[in-house]
Amino acid sequence: MTLTLAQMLKKNTHKVVRRCYIKRRLIDGTYESNWQRIDFYRSRNQVIDWGSFSLEIDHNPGDIGTFEISELQMQFVNIEGYWNIETDFRSIWAPSSMYLNRKLTKLKVECGYVDAYGVEIGTATVFEGVIDKVSMSEDQIVDATILPYTSILTKYLITDLSLTGSKTISQVVNAIMNQSKITTYIPYVSASPANNKTISDASTLSGTYWDVLKQMAQLSNSIPMLVGSAWSFQPRTPTSDVKWEFLGAGTQFPNIFKITKFDDEGAERVRTVFQCDDDSGGKITSTSSDPKLLLKYLNDPQQIDLSKLELADHLPVLRSYRSYWEKNRPVIDFSAKFMINILKPLDKVRIKSFGQLLPLGKVRRWGDGGTWGDGSVWGRLRGSINILNQSFMVTRIQKDIQNWMFSITAEKIV
Repeated sequence: MTLTLAQMLKKNTHKVVRRCYIKRRLIDGTYESNWQRIDFYRSRNQVIDWGSFSLEIDHNPGDIGTFEISELQMQFVNIEGYWNIETDFRSIWAPSSMYLNRKLTKLKVECGYVDAYGVEIGTATVFEGVIDKVSMSEDQIVDATILPYTSILTKYLITDLSLTGSKTISQVVNAIMNQSKITTYIPYVSASPANNKTISDASTLSGTYWDVLKQMAQLSNSIPMLVGSAWSFQPRTPTSDVKWEFLGAGTQFPNIFKITKFDDEGAERVRTVFQCDDDSGGKITSTSSDPKLLLKYLNDPQQIDLSKLELADHLPVLRSYRSYWEKNRPVIDFSAKFMINILKPLDKVRIKSFGQLLPLGKVRRWGDGGTWGDGSVWGRLRGSINILNQSFMVTRIQKDIQNWMFSITAEKIV
């Protein structure tokens, strides 16, 4: 019977799949039609280090509506000169009369598992991007820097779209993403913002496509997200269903390697006052009505630029942000198995970590069939981290392909 990826992840031993492919640019600037495998090339393994990368939302406290993917650094063997410049006849990019240079070559990494019968389980693209630079040394090793496709969105200015008049946020986002120079890398998916407000004058938008997309996300309480080449512009809300249950110390079958940090208050992310400028040079403010919160965290206002929205939308937007960010949300960092693409930012997970139960082996629970006087006693929790079946939303994932593990950051759902 073929296992699902979820069932495979619950096993204690695994055989893994890692593959790397490229698509070279042809001399006319288009891409070849098929992916070429390069991790195992001409009967030899070519990868020395698969590297790691991260996906995260709101990576700085108070920086709302942001999404970032880090670059991927990989190392390859180059003793045969396969990674040399296209004018070297040994190069994968030779002849130069057929292929352009290495820069902007598409590269993707696939990962998965293999069961006891040799059947692949859950193989999927975990990273896809473009080669940015290649450097080499006398040790016959090449260091390749691969940027995510979001880097393409930083190459163009919003002014080249000549947007004018009032436009909804979804219209602005779709105008950016539904262009051939973007869909060459990121397949088009229509935007679904949480609050589809209206930009009063689209001609005032400035910056790169990526700058504007993040601004539209902030104004609509949404997230621009790219997982592999799968694009979405969606509300910053956790999924309704639980994607995974993580079990830590004190549970019967723990699947958390280690909890590296737990901020049980989440104070760094609390914001009790939000402000923006009005049309007359004054301030529009939304302040928490909870006196205890104001006493604990003072009135340190979080400034937001809402000048692109119609004036009537300013206060409702401030209130929506304040109602979310005034709440304490504990934040946890932990490591776990490599989960391919089962998890992404915004996914809801459930965490149990009881620490050390005392006395060991003598814990009485309701309905356990014991009787009074049988020698069992009520147990108690011990240790600094006791999380009793609580829901969290994933905000950051570092996918360590080389060491085959996930490092996860999540904020408590309250």
